[in-house]
Amino acid sequence: MLRKICLIIAGLLLSLVAGLGWAVHNFDYERLKAPLADALTNATGFKFEIDDIGYGLAPLPTLVINKVRAANQPWATHPHIVDIERIVVRPDLRAASRGQLKPHHVLIETLTLNLETDYHGNPNWQRENANAAEMTNLAALPLPAEITLTNANLRFNSGWALTEQTHPLHRLSIVADETTQNLQIAGETISGKHAISFEGTVGQLESFVQNTPAEIDLKGAYGAAQMTLEGTIDRPGTIGGVDLDFVLTAESLNDFGPIDAGNLGVYDLPKDQKVKLTAHATSNEQGPYIDDFLLKVGGFIFR
Repeated sequence: MLRKICLIIAGLLLSLVAGLGWAVHNFDYERLKAPLADALTNATGFKFEIDDIGYGLAPLPTLVINKVRAANQPWATHPHIVDIERIVVRPDLRAASRGQLKPHHVLIETLTLNLETDYHGNPNWQRENANAAEMTNLAALPLPAEITLTNANLRFNSGWALTEQTHPLHRLSIVADETTQNLQIAGETISGKHAISFEGTVGQLESFVQNTPAEIDLKGAYGAAQMTLEGTIDRPGTIGGVDLDFVLTAESLNDFGPIDAGNLGVYDLPKDQKVKLTAHATSNEQGPYIDDFLLKVGGFIFR
Protein backbone atom coordinates (compact mmCIF):
# COMPACT_ATOMS: atom_id res chain seq x y z
CA MET A 1 0.00 0.00 0.00
CA LEU A 2 2.81 2.42 0.95
CA ARG A 3 4.59 1.63 -2.32
CA LYS A 4 1.42 2.39 -4.25
CA ILE A 5 0.99 5.75 -2.49
CA CYS A 6 4.62 6.65 -3.24
CA LEU A 7 4.12 5.78 -6.91
CA ILE A 8 0.99 7.93 -7.08
CA ILE A 9 2.81 10.90 -5.49
CA ALA A 10 5.76 10.46 -7.82
CA GLY A 11 3.39 10.33 -10.78
CA LEU A 12 1.70 13.55 -9.69
CA LEU A 13 5.03 15.30 -9.30
CA LEU A 14 6.17 14.14 -12.73
CA SER A 15 2.88 15.30 -14.24
CA LEU A 16 3.32 18.70 -12.57
CA VAL A 17 6.86 19.06 -13.90
CA ALA A 18 5.78 17.88 -17.36
CA GLY A 19 2.89 20.34 -17.34
CA LEU A 20 5.18 23.16 -16.35
CA GLY A 21 7.63 22.09 -19.03
CA TRP A 22 4.89 22.18 -21.69
CA ALA A 23 3.73 25.62 -20.53
CA VAL A 24 7.27 26.95 -20.41
CA HIS A 25 8.02 25.59 -23.90
CA ASN A 26 4.92 27.06 -25.54
CA PHE A 27 4.89 30.49 -23.91
CA ASP A 28 5.62 33.54 -26.09
CA TYR A 29 8.57 35.08 -24.26
CA GLU A 30 9.26 37.86 -26.77
CA ARG A 31 6.17 39.72 -25.61
CA LEU A 32 7.67 40.00 -22.09
CA LYS A 33 10.80 41.89 -23.14
CA ALA A 34 9.37 45.37 -23.73
CA PRO A 35 6.96 45.47 -20.73
CA LEU A 36 9.66 44.20 -18.35
CA ALA A 37 12.27 46.66 -19.63
CA ASP A 38 9.74 49.52 -19.48
CA ALA A 39 8.73 48.63 -15.91
CA LEU A 40 12.37 48.64 -14.79
CA THR A 41 12.99 51.93 -16.62
CA ASN A 42 9.99 53.68 -15.09
CA ALA A 43 10.75 52.37 -11.60
CA THR A 44 14.45 53.19 -11.49
CA GLY A 45 14.88 56.16 -13.83
CA PHE A 46 17.52 54.26 -15.83
CA LYS A 47 16.82 53.18 -19.40
CA PHE A 48 16.78 49.35 -19.39
CA GLU A 49 17.05 47.02 -22.36
CA ILE A 50 16.78 43.22 -22.58
CA ASP A 51 18.30 41.27 -25.46
CA ASP A 52 16.58 37.92 -25.09
CA ILE A 53 14.13 35.94 -22.93
CA GLY A 54 13.83 32.17 -23.18
CA TYR A 55 13.47 29.01 -21.13
CA GLY A 56 15.36 26.03 -19.79
CA LEU A 57 14.16 22.57 -18.79
CA ALA A 58 17.06 21.01 -16.86
CA PRO A 59 16.52 19.87 -14.22
CA LEU A 60 13.30 21.94 -13.79
CA PRO A 61 11.54 24.52 -15.99
CA THR A 62 13.24 27.92 -15.71
CA LEU A 63 12.95 31.38 -17.21
CA VAL A 64 16.23 32.63 -18.70
CA ILE A 65 16.83 36.34 -19.34
CA ASN A 66 19.98 37.24 -21.29
CA LYS A 67 21.83 40.56 -21.51
CA VAL A 68 20.05 42.98 -19.17
CA ARG A 69 21.56 46.47 -19.33
CA ALA A 70 20.77 49.95 -18.03
CA ALA A 71 22.09 53.00 -19.88
CA ASN A 72 24.58 55.21 -18.07
CA GLN A 73 24.71 58.98 -17.85
CA PRO A 74 25.86 60.64 -21.12
CA TRP A 75 29.07 61.87 -19.45
CA ALA A 76 30.02 58.48 -17.96
CA THR A 77 33.06 56.53 -19.17
CA HIS A 78 31.09 53.28 -19.59
CA PRO A 79 27.87 52.99 -21.66
CA HIS A 80 25.99 50.97 -19.01
CA ILE A 81 25.59 51.54 -15.26
CA VAL A 82 24.24 47.97 -14.90
CA ASP A 83 25.32 45.10 -17.15
CA ILE A 84 24.01 41.59 -16.42
CA GLU A 85 24.98 38.64 -18.60
CA ARG A 86 22.27 36.20 -17.51
CA ILE A 87 19.36 35.83 -15.08
CA VAL A 88 17.84 32.40 -14.38
CA VAL A 89 14.48 32.27 -12.58
CA ARG A 90 13.27 28.96 -11.14
CA PRO A 91 9.56 28.83 -10.21
CA ASP A 92 8.10 27.70 -6.90
CA LEU A 93 6.51 24.32 -7.66
CA ARG A 94 4.21 24.43 -4.63
CA ALA A 95 2.86 27.82 -5.68
CA ALA A 96 2.51 26.59 -9.28
CA SER A 97 0.42 23.62 -8.10
CA ARG A 98 -2.01 26.18 -6.62
CA GLY A 99 -2.11 28.17 -9.85
CA GLN A 100 0.17 30.93 -8.49
CA LEU A 101 3.19 32.35 -10.29
CA LYS A 102 6.03 32.83 -7.81
CA PRO A 103 9.82 32.56 -8.25
CA HIS A 104 11.65 30.24 -5.88
CA HIS A 105 15.24 31.06 -6.79
CA VAL A 106 16.79 33.79 -8.92
CA LEU A 107 20.38 33.37 -10.13
CA ILE A 108 22.16 36.46 -11.47
CA GLU A 109 25.33 35.60 -13.37
CA THR A 110 28.16 37.98 -14.33
CA LEU A 111 27.01 41.40 -13.19
CA THR A 112 29.01 44.60 -13.59
CA LEU A 113 27.94 47.71 -11.67
CA ASN A 114 29.65 50.86 -12.97
CA LEU A 115 29.47 53.66 -10.39
CA GLU A 116 31.05 56.98 -11.33
CA THR A 117 31.29 60.64 -10.42
CA ASP A 118 32.00 63.40 -12.91
CA TYR A 119 34.64 66.13 -12.66
CA HIS A 120 32.45 68.07 -10.22
CA GLY A 121 31.70 65.04 -8.05
CA ASN A 122 28.14 64.46 -9.32
CA PRO A 123 27.24 60.74 -9.12
CA ASN A 124 25.80 58.69 -11.97
CA TRP A 125 23.48 56.70 -9.69
CA GLN A 126 21.04 59.53 -8.88
CA ARG A 127 17.55 58.55 -10.09
CA GLU A 128 15.98 61.83 -11.21
CA ASN A 129 13.25 60.18 -13.30
CA ALA A 130 12.36 57.32 -10.95
CA ASN A 131 8.64 56.68 -10.56
CA ALA A 132 7.70 55.88 -6.95
CA ALA A 133 4.43 54.23 -7.98
CA GLU A 134 6.24 51.90 -10.40
CA MET A 135 8.77 51.00 -7.70
CA THR A 136 5.90 50.19 -5.35
CA ASN A 137 4.35 47.94 -8.01
CA LEU A 138 7.64 46.08 -8.44
CA ALA A 139 7.99 45.67 -4.68
CA ALA A 140 4.50 44.14 -4.55
CA LEU A 141 5.58 41.26 -6.81
CA PRO A 142 6.18 37.91 -5.08
CA LEU A 143 9.71 37.70 -3.69
CA PRO A 144 11.84 34.63 -4.42
CA ALA A 145 12.98 32.53 -1.48
CA GLU A 146 16.59 33.29 -2.43
CA ILE A 147 18.59 35.46 -4.82
CA THR A 148 22.13 34.35 -5.70
CA LEU A 149 24.68 36.57 -7.41
CA THR A 150 27.84 35.08 -8.92
CA ASN A 151 30.87 36.62 -10.62
CA ALA A 152 30.10 40.29 -9.98
CA ASN A 153 32.30 43.35 -10.29
CA LEU A 154 31.80 46.74 -8.69
CA ARG A 155 33.66 49.39 -10.67
CA PHE A 156 34.08 52.91 -9.28
CA ASN A 157 35.51 55.77 -11.31
CA SER A 158 36.10 59.16 -9.69
CA GLY A 159 36.06 61.93 -12.29
CA TRP A 160 37.43 64.60 -9.99
CA ALA A 161 40.12 62.39 -8.40
CA LEU A 162 40.96 60.70 -11.73
CA THR A 163 41.06 57.26 -10.12
CA GLU A 164 39.35 53.97 -10.93
CA GLN A 165 39.00 50.81 -8.84
CA THR A 166 37.29 47.48 -9.52
CA HIS A 167 36.20 45.24 -6.66
CA PRO A 168 35.22 41.63 -7.51
CA LEU A 169 32.54 39.70 -5.66
CA HIS A 170 32.60 35.96 -6.28
CA ARG A 171 29.27 35.09 -4.67
CA LEU A 172 26.42 36.84 -2.85
CA SER A 173 23.29 35.24 -1.41
CA ILE A 174 20.20 37.27 -0.43
CA VAL A 175 17.35 35.72 1.56
CA ALA A 176 14.30 37.56 2.94
CA ASP A 177 13.39 36.44 6.46
CA GLU A 178 9.79 35.18 6.39
CA THR A 179 8.97 36.76 9.78
CA THR A 180 10.80 40.11 9.81
CA GLN A 181 11.26 40.52 6.04
CA ASN A 182 14.84 41.61 6.75
CA LEU A 183 17.22 40.90 3.91
CA GLN A 184 19.87 38.47 5.09
CA ILE A 185 23.02 38.50 2.96
CA ALA A 186 26.18 36.40 2.82
CA GLY A 187 29.07 36.99 0.44
CA GLU A 188 32.60 35.89 -0.32
CA THR A 189 35.47 37.01 -2.51
CA ILE A 190 39.27 37.22 -2.61
CA SER A 191 41.44 40.33 -2.45
CA GLY A 192 45.02 39.55 -3.36
CA LYS A 193 45.81 36.37 -1.41
CA HIS A 194 43.29 37.01 1.37
CA ALA A 195 39.77 35.59 1.52
CA ILE A 196 36.97 38.01 2.41
CA SER A 197 33.60 36.88 3.75
CA PHE A 198 30.65 38.66 5.35
CA GLU A 199 27.09 38.03 6.49
CA GLY A 200 24.26 39.84 8.25
CA THR A 201 21.21 41.99 7.55
CA VAL A 202 20.76 45.12 5.43
CA GLY A 203 17.19 46.20 6.23
CA GLN A 204 14.08 45.32 4.25
CA LEU A 205 13.46 45.39 0.50
CA GLU A 206 10.78 48.04 1.12
CA SER A 207 13.49 50.37 2.45
CA PHE A 208 15.37 50.26 -0.87
CA VAL A 209 12.17 50.61 -2.91
CA GLN A 210 10.62 53.45 -0.87
CA ASN A 211 14.01 55.02 -0.03
CA THR A 212 13.33 54.81 3.71
CA PRO A 213 15.91 54.06 6.49
CA ALA A 214 17.60 50.66 6.46
CA GLU A 215 19.45 49.14 9.43
CA ILE A 216 22.83 47.63 8.54
CA ASP A 217 24.38 44.89 10.68
CA LEU A 218 27.21 42.96 9.03
CA LYS A 219 30.06 40.83 10.35
CA GLY A 220 32.90 39.32 8.39
CA ALA A 221 36.54 38.37 8.02
CA TYR A 222 39.42 39.67 5.93
CA GLY A 223 42.07 36.99 6.10
CA ALA A 224 42.72 36.52 9.84
CA ALA A 225 41.17 39.91 10.69
CA GLN A 226 37.59 40.33 11.94
CA MET A 227 35.29 43.08 10.65
CA THR A 228 31.94 44.68 11.55
CA LEU A 229 29.82 47.26 9.75
CA GLU A 230 26.88 48.71 11.68
CA GLY A 231 24.57 51.70 11.40
CA THR A 232 21.87 53.08 9.13
CA ILE A 233 21.37 54.38 5.61
CA ASP A 234 18.47 56.86 5.61
CA ARG A 235 17.98 56.75 1.83
CA PRO A 236 19.38 53.42 0.63
CA GLY A 237 17.79 53.69 -2.81
CA THR A 238 20.04 56.65 -3.62
CA ILE A 239 22.89 55.87 -1.17
CA GLY A 240 22.06 58.96 0.91
CA GLY A 241 22.01 59.67 4.63
CA VAL A 242 24.83 57.21 5.34
CA ASP A 243 25.76 56.74 9.02
CA LEU A 244 27.95 53.63 9.28
CA ASP A 245 30.70 52.52 11.66
CA PHE A 246 33.39 50.12 10.45
CA VAL A 247 35.71 48.22 12.81
CA LEU A 248 38.54 45.83 11.89
CA THR A 249 40.62 43.99 14.49
CA ALA A 250 43.53 41.57 14.11
CA GLU A 251 46.05 39.95 16.40
CA SER A 252 48.82 41.07 14.06
CA LEU A 253 49.68 42.15 10.51
CA ASN A 254 52.03 39.19 10.06
CA ASP A 255 49.80 37.50 7.45
CA PHE A 256 49.52 40.65 5.35
CA GLY A 257 53.23 41.01 4.62
CA PRO A 258 54.91 44.11 3.18
CA ILE A 259 53.04 46.79 1.24
CA ASP A 260 54.13 47.26 -2.37
CA ALA A 261 53.65 50.96 -3.18
CA GLY A 262 54.97 50.69 -6.74
CA ASN A 263 57.44 53.45 -7.57
CA LEU A 264 57.43 54.57 -3.93
CA GLY A 265 58.95 51.31 -2.77
CA VAL A 266 58.06 48.30 -0.60
CA TYR A 267 57.28 48.87 3.08
CA ASP A 268 57.43 46.28 5.85
CA LEU A 269 54.53 46.19 8.29
CA PRO A 270 55.03 45.98 12.07
CA LYS A 271 55.28 42.41 13.36
CA ASP A 272 53.47 40.82 16.30
CA GLN A 273 51.45 43.95 17.10
CA LYS A 274 47.68 43.99 17.68
CA VAL A 275 45.77 46.08 15.18
CA LYS A 276 42.49 47.97 15.37
CA LEU A 277 41.05 50.14 12.60
CA THR A 278 37.87 52.19 13.05
CA ALA A 279 36.20 54.41 10.48
CA HIS A 280 32.94 56.31 10.20
CA ALA A 281 31.20 56.80 6.85
CA THR A 282 28.70 59.52 6.05
CA SER A 283 27.44 61.05 2.78
CA ASN A 284 26.57 64.27 0.97
CA GLU A 285 25.14 65.09 -2.45
CA GLN A 286 28.27 63.64 -4.10
CA GLY A 287 27.85 60.30 -2.34
CA PRO A 288 29.37 58.46 0.67
CA TYR A 289 32.76 59.31 2.14
CA ILE A 290 34.82 58.62 5.29
CA ASP A 291 34.83 61.52 7.76
CA ASP A 292 36.71 59.85 10.62
CA PHE A 293 39.54 57.31 10.58
CA LEU A 294 41.74 55.83 13.30
CA LEU A 295 44.37 53.08 13.04
CA LYS A 296 46.01 51.64 16.14
CA VAL A 297 49.03 49.35 15.73
CA GLY A 298 50.48 48.23 19.04
CA GLY A 299 50.99 51.45 21.01
CA PHE A 300 50.93 53.75 17.97
CA ILE A 301 47.84 55.64 16.78
CA PHE A 302 47.39 57.10 13.28
CA ARG A 303 44.50 59.40 12.29
